[in-house]
Amino acid sequence: MLREDPDTAQRLDRLAQSPAPAHFDATGLGIPVLLAVVFLLRTHIRIRRHPDGRWDFQIEHKPGDSKLLTDLLRRIQALLPGTGAGGD
Repeated sequence: MLREDPDTAQRLDRLAQSPAPAHFDATGLGIPVLLAVVFLLRTHIRIRRHPDGRWDFQIEHKPGDSKLLTDLLRRIQALLPGTGAGGD
């Protein structure tokens, strides 16, 4: 349907032939989403029910120095523009 318009068809062809971006465009919504993901990866929520029917909620925020999280953060940083590692 989009190719029926000649101008739009040319734009689609140029887009299809352009190289893939070398980095993740983290402007706008991207940065808050990445920060939320990092926060959630470091958060552990424990829900426990007592025998008398009461509920216990415990939220633990673990330090960000685990090897897995550190490696993930390095990979995310490499995707961001201007970081020097894989970015502009």
